[in-house]
Amino acid sequence: MDRSSIDLEGSDLHYKEFHFPFDSRLDYLIIKGNEWCLDSLYPETAPSGYGPHSVLAMPDVEPFQFHALSENTPQGQIVAFDFTSSVLNGNRHVQVYLPADYKESEETYPALYVHDGSDYLNYAHMKTILDSLIAAGECDPILVVLIDPVEREIEYDINPSYAEFLATELVPCIDSEYRTKQERNCRGIMGASRGGLISFYTCLQYPETFGMVAGQSTAFWNERTDIIDQYMESSSLPEKIYMDIGRFEDRGRFVDFLQDHRRFRQWLEENNSEIMYREMNQGHAWGNWRTNIPAVLIYFF
Repeated sequence: MDRSSIDLEGSDLHYKEFHFPFDSRLDYLIIKGNEWCLDSLYPETAPSGYGPHSVLAMPDVEPFQFHALSENTPQGQIVAFDFTSSVLNGNRHVQVYLPADYKESEETYPALYVHDGSDYLNYAHMKTILDSLIAAGECDPILVVLIDPVEREIEYDINPSYAEFLATELVPCIDSEYRTKQERNCRGIMGASRGGLISFYTCLQYPETFGMVAGQSTAFWNERTDIIDQYMESSSLPEKIYMDIGRFEDRGRFVDFLQDHRRFRQWLEENNSEIMYREMNQGHAWGNWRTNIPAVLIYFF
């Protein structure tokens, strides 16, 4: 976004005018010299991995419905442990969401594997969303495996060892410890930005393991668009594909970020793939991704 502003003649104030659609939502900071600051004149903020951001919500933005649960909403349980990977030669922190009826039931459950797991819990309220949707009958009870990275930019950057860890170590462990459905069409994988990239890559490398893939603002940029080309050449596509992208995700030198998503969507639709695709007047932020989590869960499960 252009940082230039207009001087207000006769003062030390500056202003800049922007025009946004009425359903736009944006996280932003104000730059003062080299300092990035919250907007002191606007109280609403949103959390992120880089600290809180001020929030601009235009009049037609629908309020997020899943911030809180009613007293009568059955709540699932989070079980946390450290998983030792021989492939990655180290530990990864894993949290497993068990639906509210898991202990009382003898059923088996579909599973969803989520990258940046703690961020999805802390910044996107994923547990609350799951509890709400399941209680309302909009989503089947599912088991969700939330994985934290150690070296995110390396692990999520089309890393074959990380994909191998997921498919050959973590999935078998989860299937042996919990009552999961083990067919590919009952197991999904998802993430945001680079987390979406490694999700699409892993699903491509292990199609017999993951039959559903979701990417939120997937990092299809620079040479990473070759993942799209690999999908176009593959003989085994996922049974369900989900993608969302913000129209304001200007990545500077990544000028075709939005266009790559549209190109991939068009090819998938022309080849009769089952896909849900959403474009929002939002940016590359957890506020955007959080808004779309219910759509992912309902579509998959």
